[in-house]
Amino acid sequence: MENRVILFQEIQSSGRTKNKWFNGIIALIFGVVLLFNHFSAKEMPVFSGFLWGGFVVFIFLQILASSSFQLITQIRDDGIYVRFPPYQTQFAKFAWEDIEEIHVRKFNPAKEYGFGVRLSPNGRGYTIPGDTGIYIILKNQSSVMISTAMPEEVMEVLKKLGRIK
Repeated sequence: MENRVILFQEIQSSGRTKNKWFNGIIALIFGVVLLFNHFSAKEMPVFSGFLWGGFVVFIFLQILASSSFQLITQIRDDGIYVRFPPYQTQFAKFAWEDIEEIHVRKFNPAKEYGFGVRLSPNGRGYTIPGDTGIYIILKNQSSVMISTAMPEEVMEVLKKLGRIK
């Protein structure tokens, strides 16, 4: 595969570590209740089992939620490339010759596309938390939304390329 010139690159993180303190406090409370229950309530093994089960599920969800996903967007001289590791091992390419229109606009990811790599009634979405994206209408009339935290920079590059006015 031939390497193309990268004119713009953005690497966005899901930012799911914002609730780290809150989740740590919840885990601490779970642990204290488990210890208290273990030493004081020998006659309640079913309740203790529910607590241990809840604790294990909470820890699993905490690990899942704290893992950081990335959305990599590149504007190259031959099109727009997007990748959402670890779900995608290669970039998806949207070639300039396949694009009919392109806009940078606000959107509601929860209502329009969901989060992550999604196929919705509105089109394909590569989104993480945020409300601004690169909206692409392809010549086959399908559409793609790619989240961006750098809309001004994207607009500048697209203007320089003559892709938007």
